Formats: sequence, C-alpha cells, structure tokens
Amino acid sequence: MKIDHLFLAFYNDTSLQGMKYLFKESLARNYKSIIVVASNQYLKVKDIDEEKIIYINLFLIRMRTLLDLMKFDTLIFLKNYVFRYSADKFLIEFKKFLWKKKFDIQSRMAKRILDKYNPKIMYIYGDRTRSFEPSFLKIAKIKSINVVVAPIVLYLCNKDLLWKYRNKELRKIHNFNKKDITKLLYFKENFKGQYFYHELTKKYLSYYEPWVTEVMKEKGVLSKNPWQIGLGLSSYVCMSGENEYKKFILNKVPAQKLKITGNPETDILYNSFIKKDFKKSEFILKNNINNNKKLIIIALPQFKEHKETDDQSHWEIINNIFKSLSNVDCHLFVSLHPKTKKSEYLFLEKMFSIKILESPLSEILPIADIFIAATGSTITFWSILCEVPLLVLNPLKLDHKDMYLDISGIEFIYDMNNLGKVVNHIISNPKKLEIVKNLFRKQKEKISIFDGNCTERVLDLNNYNGN
Repeated sequence: MKIDHLFLAFYNDTSLQGMKYLFKESLARNYKSIIVVASNQYLKVKDIDEEKIIYINLFLIRMRTLLDLMKFDTLIFLKNYVFRYSADKFLIEFKKFLWKKKFDIQSRMAKRILDKYNPKIMYIYGDRTRSFEPSFLKIAKIKSINVVVAPIVLYLCNKDLLWKYRNKELRKIHNFNKKDITKLLYFKENFKGQYFYHELTKKYLSYYEPWVTEVMKEKGVLSKNPWQIGLGLSSYVCMSGENEYKKFILNKVPAQKLKITGNPETDILYNSFIKKDFKKSEFILKNNINNNKKLIIIALPQFKEHKETDDQSHWEIINNIFKSLSNVDCHLFVSLHPKTKKSEYLFLEKMFSIKILESPLSEILPIADIFIAATGSTITFWSILCEVPLLVLNPLKLDHKDMYLDISGIEFIYDMNNLGKVVNHIISNPKKLEIVKNLFRKQKEKISIFDGNCTERVLDLNNYNGN
C-alpha cells in the first residue's frame, strides 16, 4: 500500500494537535493519509477513524527492551564494564547500552510501518527530538522518503533556547547539571556544534546530556547542531515567513531545505479576518456589549504552567495585570491557553468583571481593537497579521528581542502597573491606532504568508517550490 502522507504525532500535546489538524485537512482533500500516535494518547484521537491510526505501544517497547537484556550481548557488556569502571561511569555506559537496544526495537517498528505504507511524505514535529522520531528519520532516509518538519510552532533556536536555564528551578527541571560539559574537554573537542556558552552561569551546555549525544552519533541520527531545527535528517523545514527564513539561513540551514509555506494554523485566523466586520457585529449581539467602547482581548501568560515562575509569582503578575486594567473603560475579554485549567481562572470573572472567551482565539482576535499577550508567544504574531495593535507583556524581562527584530509598532510592557496607563493612552489616540494598523499591514509578509492557503502548501509540498 502506498499512501500520500504519514504524520508522526507522539512527541507532545502540541505536536498531536498540530498533526491532527494537518491529518484531517489532508483527508478532506482526498489524500491517503495515516497518523501515528503513542498508545497513551488514545483518548485524544477518539474523533479519528481507527483504520487511519497507528498506535505505538510504549509499554510493549519497554517490555521488549527488558526482554532484550536477557540476550548474550548483555553478559558481554557486563563483563566489559561492571568491574572496570566506577559506579557513575558504569551507569552512563548502561544507559547508552539500553538506549541502543530501545532504538533498534523502535527502528524495526518504524521499518515495518514505512515498508507497509511507503508514504510520499512523512511529517514530523522536529529533527532534534530524542524520542521516537530518530528511528523514523533514519529508516525514512534509507528509503528515500521525504521528511518534512511541519510548521506547528515557532521554534526557538541556538542561543534563544538558553532562556529556559535562567533560574535555579528551571535549571533543575531541564537537567542543567547533566548537560554541563564545561570540564569535559574531550566532548568540547569532538562534538563541536553540540554546545553553547551560557553567559549567566558561565558554563558550557550541551543540547543533550553528553552520553545521549554520543549514542545518537553512533546510531547515525545526531543533528549537526540540535540547537537549530533543520540540521538533522529532515528533508525540508516549513516556515511561516521571511524573518524565519532569514534566521534559518543565518544559522546555516541549507536554503534548499527551507520552504516558506505559512503556518496552517493561520488559515482559520485568515477566514475570521476577512469576515471580521460580520463577526464583530455577531460578537457584540451575543455578548450584549456597547459598540462605542473599545474591545480588548488579553491572552493570559502561562508562567506557572510553563514553570517559568512559582505559583505565587504567577498569580501576583496576573493580579497586577487586571488591577492595572481595571482603570480602563473598555470591554475586556480573556483568552486561555489550552494548557491552562479554566477552573483555576474562573474567579477572575467576578473579581475583575472580565469574561473568559469560549471560542478559540483564532476566531475572535481579528475583531479586537487591542490585543495583549506575553512575550515569546506565537500568538503575538497573529495580532500583526490581523492588523490589531499589540501590547507584549514581559514582566520576567525575558530576552526575546530576536523574535521581534525588524517589526515596528509593538508596545512592550515590563511593569504591569503601567499597563492600564499605556492602554488608556492608546485608546484615547485614534491616530496612533491607525498608524499601528498601517505599520502591521506593511509588515505581514515578514511574519507569515497570510492568504488562507498555508495548509494546502504544506500538504502539497512535493509540488510547491516556494522559498
């Protein structure tokens, strides 16, 4: 059986949602497609025809790996390592030994799937993950199957990724100490491109733990620079627009691998944008609000959900945001990220007389007069595409300057107590609102293609030559 598309969707919830969207759209366009998910994601794909799903049984892989340890090569490994090395060194070597066994089992599973379906294109979340993708990437390379990094998220690359190590709690979560290769001279000499200098801690950090880097190289699946998407075994990387393209070129991703397709997620946004007058009238009637007041939408930061602050600091920031905005005469609506638990935020409706949106942000954002969101979020760019004046919140003073290079008209807010004052200034100045809208209108192409056809370009990549 030969199919058109195979979608790998087992890395995380973000990849699953993005791949599900592309998969459903491919079926709607009469492509023959299959989606591959982890067995523990069963409940999240119940809306898909079972015949179109391949489940990767994670428990079965673990059991097969354990059974594989009973083979003769395990005895040879133990003979070579158990009495010759310290406990720490032995543990590292055993991890490598175990990883290779698991990789081989996963590769055999990947081969059976790719042999059976032989897709024209395989879509993946990224070419630097260390879960199941490397096995599929290697087999796809052998079978000359085009592997495409789908434009599901805006990837942080190279030194931009170091932000997640900015405090002790995050360094612990992201295994900072295990990735510190400052004193590993052999690693720095033999694995150039695998590490960066972390200015804050004065340490050299590997993208993976050193032993993972070594074993991935041994298996032929190590990216030339895993800090940068596109330097692994992928064939193509889909990207949103000119700025992203320039950044990837600057980071030495070959131009022939880059395809500017736009982001499929913005197709829904585009359809709302071209109908924004009708949608706004509909929204005003539904919510029984005064059309003479400005409509402001705020996408709440997920600082605690992303482990960027402790819970107390998160709620202090949220409280300061709404306290400041309470002095603004407007209609204020709140959009919650899918990762957040709505029940935790419902008290805000009573405390600050705001309303949490039920509809997806992509359906509502174009009708806003002002949009407020946290720095680093891809939805900040949606505001530019929809020509809605944008305020970017950065209470943690994160270094995301590179994300907004060459984009003028954005207001950055560092002190949440000043937010209301800035909003009042903007809504009392109609000329400023129009200036910002015009600026965004002229800069859209830098952000993304915005024409409602991004999904089509991604799915028909074999016939699309754009770059």
